Amino acid sequence: MWYFPRNESISHQRINTIGADAYFYGHPSESPVDERLKARENDFGAMVFKLRKAKASQVIENQLMPELFAHMAVRTKNLRQTFGDSAAELMKRMAAQSDTPEGQARIQRKTQSMIDDEIAKILDQRPYKSLLSRLTHTDRDRLLAQFKAHARNLDIASLFGPALRAVSRVVDFAEAASDGHIKALTKLDDGVPPRIDALKPLSWSLVVCDAGSFILGDIAVMVQAKHGDALQSPLKENETPFAIVLPISDRHLLAGSQEGPLFVVDADLINRASAELSVDFFIASRRTEREERYVSRLGVRSALFNSTEMDEIVRSAVEGF
Repeated sequence: MWYFPRNESISHQRINTIGADAYFYGHPSESPVDERLKARENDFGAMVFKLRKAKASQVIENQLMPELFAHMAVRTKNLRQTFGDSAAELMKRMAAQSDTPEGQARIQRKTQSMIDDEIAKILDQRPYKSLLSRLTHTDRDRLLAQFKAHARNLDIASLFGPALRAVSRVVDFAEAASDGHIKALTKLDDGVPPRIDALKPLSWSLVVCDAGSFILGDIAVMVQAKHGDALQSPLKENETPFAIVLPISDRHLLAGSQEGPLFVVDADLINRASAELSVDFFIASRRTEREERYVSRLGVRSALFNSTEMDEIVRSAVEGF
């Protein structure tokens, strides 16, 4: 099997050495997630093993299909890494936006309002409330105005950007994403991932093509939200997709569709999407000019949010101030 990594040399490897983490979600003494998921994966493994022996395309009636796809959508390293990378990039962009005159003005207004509210709450508690009750209305208003004026002299806005950068330097976003991933899966009932119900209306099929037709990227599952849309990460789609695909070998593809079982697919389109949406690598049974072209596209759409979406998130966050 050929291993095509991002920014590293292409190499020929045994399939069982690629991504072979014994405990992807931590040792059982630290987290029960791996043991729970592996128990369920025995059923998936038996089903996929049988399907990979098929020599012709066929309709699949197996009720495990929605669960398999939902499971694979949340099981991959791709998910946790895209979350970590996106968090780091958002923090970077937030810091840059908070350094602009507009950003600082918004932050200063918001923090000033928060400080004013907090001062009012404190002065309404003992012993301050009792002390203030002894003052005339004029003296009380004058004192409150002095507190607020002093607070306005605090240049909090100019510290916001540097504070975000300081956080970015000390926080390991990849580790934070990993911890969050584990905690979320730990809360799932019996290790069953969400979104299964959204996939149940789909018709399922196994597509069998010529040997070497498909590459296998670390993205695994890909969805098409609407007819004609580009394939994308399942993290981008919460509703029932128009179609969903999962390559399981170099010639076998599992597919779900709203328009009945799929039997004819564009392997090149699926491969390009798999490479573009993968974070670290893809594997293939051969190394030709076709696979070399896919390497040049590896990871170009792996970010959870594109640049426009990132800008909108940052803009909305800053406008909240």
